Amino acid sequence: MKKTFIKRLRNLKKNKIEKILLIILSIICIIFLFYLLRISSLSWKSIIADTWQEVLITALGIVGAACVAYLIHKIVLIIMNKIEDTMKLNPDYEELINTYSNSIGKFLKIKIGFEQIKLLKLSYKSCSYFQGDFCILPIEVIFFKSPNKKFVLEISDKRKKYYRIPTNILQHYDENIQAHESSCIYNNLLVKVDDCSVLPEGCGIFLKTSRTTYFDSLVTNRSVDYIWESGLTIRKMYTYGKRISSLRNSSLSNHLGINGIVKTKDGYIVCVHRNGEASIGKRTYSISVGAAVQSAVVVDGKGRFVEKGINNAIEDMLCKELNLQCKDYQFNLENNIIAFYRDWVEGGKPQLLFYVDCWVTSEKLRKLFESRNSKVNQKISFIHLSSLQTAVITADYVIVNPFDRKKKYYNVLPSVAASVYLFCTYLENKIITSDT
Repeated sequence: MKKTFIKRLRNLKKNKIEKILLIILSIICIIFLFYLLRISSLSWKSIIADTWQEVLITALGIVGAACVAYLIHKIVLIIMNKIEDTMKLNPDYEELINTYSNSIGKFLKIKIGFEQIKLLKLSYKSCSYFQGDFCILPIEVIFFKSPNKKFVLEISDKRKKYYRIPTNILQHYDENIQAHESSCIYNNLLVKVDDCSVLPEGCGIFLKTSRTTYFDSLVTNRSVDYIWESGLTIRKMYTYGKRISSLRNSSLSNHLGINGIVKTKDGYIVCVHRNGEASIGKRTYSISVGAAVQSAVVVDGKGRFVEKGINNAIEDMLCKELNLQCKDYQFNLENNIIAFYRDWVEGGKPQLLFYVDCWVTSEKLRKLFESRNSKVNQKISFIHLSSLQTAVITADYVIVNPFDRKKKYYNVLPSVAASVYLFCTYLENKIITSDT
């Protein structure tokens, strides 16, 4: 019982404990006041004319003030949670892309059509960057798999090498961690990508990797636009040349992430709505799963990150996020990897994109999802593949059935929008280039 109490107490934040204590003490004061009134020989009429009235009013005022203060505090927390991502990462994608104006040709372009942009009023609803008929995403596609080729992954891993935060960022470590105050965060040892290159004939990618921690990514990649008291941000300090830098020359944590698209037996794409505790992308849609590559999952018996580790990471993610077991789908590294790209919303963080066909229906998958052993409160929905392939995609929206009365706007992050576009393009057997 004592251990349970200590555990719950430690889970409470300091300011919440202070508010709870204030309310408890105020209630105790009220109870004590009424006890004194009860044992007093004075009548209520005499009390009204006595100082007891002032004491009662004062006590009630204290309790009222405490309750109001607590309510205000809760409202502030709710508001801060809603704007937290905006403070950490710049959602104005036009401004963001113009930060790298000398490298604009390297970003992913999606053709929408000027009339479609105008008809859907995207220039008013979206924070995307529209240039003529195109929407430009702050995504740099390094590798896109040709449909008729097998994917090859080569890794050179330094398991004993750990990321070291630059001194000028380290000085603001606490500041940047506090920027994630309303997010559910916990530390993990992750795989860091130090460098990457495309293999000959475009058959795959070569990665140089080491180790970093999730906290180091939180204070670098995931708070790259957080404004310090000096007015500086990490992005301003490291992209002053208006040109995107290579992973080799990057000073950020750059942990490897994986995004996956899952198609059900009856032809639906899984869509998960993030809750307000996500470190980024609060209350946005993820299509279908996404996670950081944890070192413990992908290393072999000697602690080295190996190609097979990606299979393990994907199996682990599908199990934890969707409650899918290996028997429910088939994944093959050679056939199911689609692309490797860098997300410049997060300062160029690398992402590996895959897809799987699972052998369960959307209804069965919904039941599996709802029965999973997770405290994370997320909602699952489905988009039919045919609807996804005709959707309008911008940096912050996937608009399904765009010219229908029943059109639906799915608010997404650019990395998710890019995943959807790359997946649909892959199915159409098209080739992605920086000038698409």
